[in-house]
Amino acid sequence: MRILLFVIMGFLITGCTIPAINKHVDQLTPYHIKDRKTKTITVSKITDEVGSGKVMGKFHGGTACVPNGDLRWASNEKSFSKYGDILRKKLEENGYSLLGTAFSPFNEQFAKEAEFLLGGRIIDVVANMCYSIEGAKGETYLKIEWEVFDTKSNRVVFKTITEGYSKAAEFVHNGDSEIFEQSFSMAADNLLADDKFYNLLTLDK
Repeated sequence: MRILLFVIMGFLITGCTIPAINKHVDQLTPYHIKDRKTKTITVSKITDEVGSGKVMGKFHGGTACVPNGDLRWASNEKSFSKYGDILRKKLEENGYSLLGTAFSPFNEQFAKEAEFLLGGRIIDVVANMCYSIEGAKGETYLKIEWEVFDTKSNRVVFKTITEGYSKAAEFVHNGDSEIFEQSFSMAADNLLADDKFYNLLTLDK
């Protein structure tokens, strides 16, 4: 009986450890535009190339975070809409001439007026998560391909890929959506730290 008790305790202790996803992303500092103007830009859409059902890591359950199979990506339009609002806020906060605002119901109308449209496509996701009645914790990683569309020349004039990473060591009551949003936020910051993106959008003094 004592041996069995030690086995159970050992299982619970090891179960509390969520395996690392082995992803490292450097957090870059976005350009903050103070003394220059920029061309007008609006956020078009964030889309998903990964597809619902793709295995992105391991699922763990309960406060002891016991392994419970594969964790699969769920394509969620509501989340993508929130990502777009995060991107709009970052563009505005860093001094870009943004047409449209976060959480506005009329943002699609601004696409007719802006010089540039900015869109993103999620092309890879990795995550190991634990879910319990307390919320969710774990690690998330997103890779996003960005495109800037010139409405005057009617073509894509810029492409790049950035990454984002987030880790929650304690349970987050809002669930995994907050952790994924933090990964997206880092990927957006890394876009706004890109020299070519900055030079494309800024005007000469």
